[in-house]
Amino acid sequence: MEQSSTHEELEQMRSQIEILKKKISEEEIVNRKVLRNAMKKNIRNFNNDSMIINIVAITAMPCSGYIFLDAGFSRWFSCGTVIFFAACLIKNLIQTRGMRTSTIMNDNLVVAGEKVVNAKERHIKSLKIMIPFLTLWLIWFFTEVIIMAKDDTYALGFACGGALGGIIGGIIGFRKHRKTICTLDEIISQIEALQKED
Repeated sequence: MEQSSTHEELEQMRSQIEILKKKISEEEIVNRKVLRNAMKKNIRNFNNDSMIINIVAITAMPCSGYIFLDAGFSRWFSCGTVIFFAACLIKNLIQTRGMRTSTIMNDNLVVAGEKVVNAKERHIKSLKIMIPFLTLWLIWFFTEVIIMAKDDTYALGFACGGALGGIIGGIIGFRKHRKTICTLDEIISQIEALQKED
């Protein structure tokens, strides 16, 4: 009698262990899905931000060239500004190469991780390259304003507007850069978490 009750208890424990294993397995599957969905969302956010930058650069190229020419800036400055925006567009296209959601989600985790790490490194390097170019452009802008000041009464307005635009643009640019790096770091940590589960 005592043996049969021990046997029944043992069977109950085995069935409970099987149920527990099944629940843990289901939770791991749900956890993987949650991580993959979060990773997909972050990649989409990264790509959407990049698309906005591309649209701004494409729109700014003809507009800035026309506006600066019409305002009395030199043709060289207007052309230089258009070239600067074209360089920003090309830089952004290079930085986002290989970062499409479908590409990253279909790659194995090692390849996906390498692509995201490379994108992060390209973003950091591009900032180091673009800041000197932006500084040269601002110096050129203020030089043009000083030259215009001899002939034009509203050159001071251009100088103030340029300074204010430079400050606001710098703040927005650095915040955008920091947000992009944080997004890429999140994607990297999500990929690492998925690799640990495998």
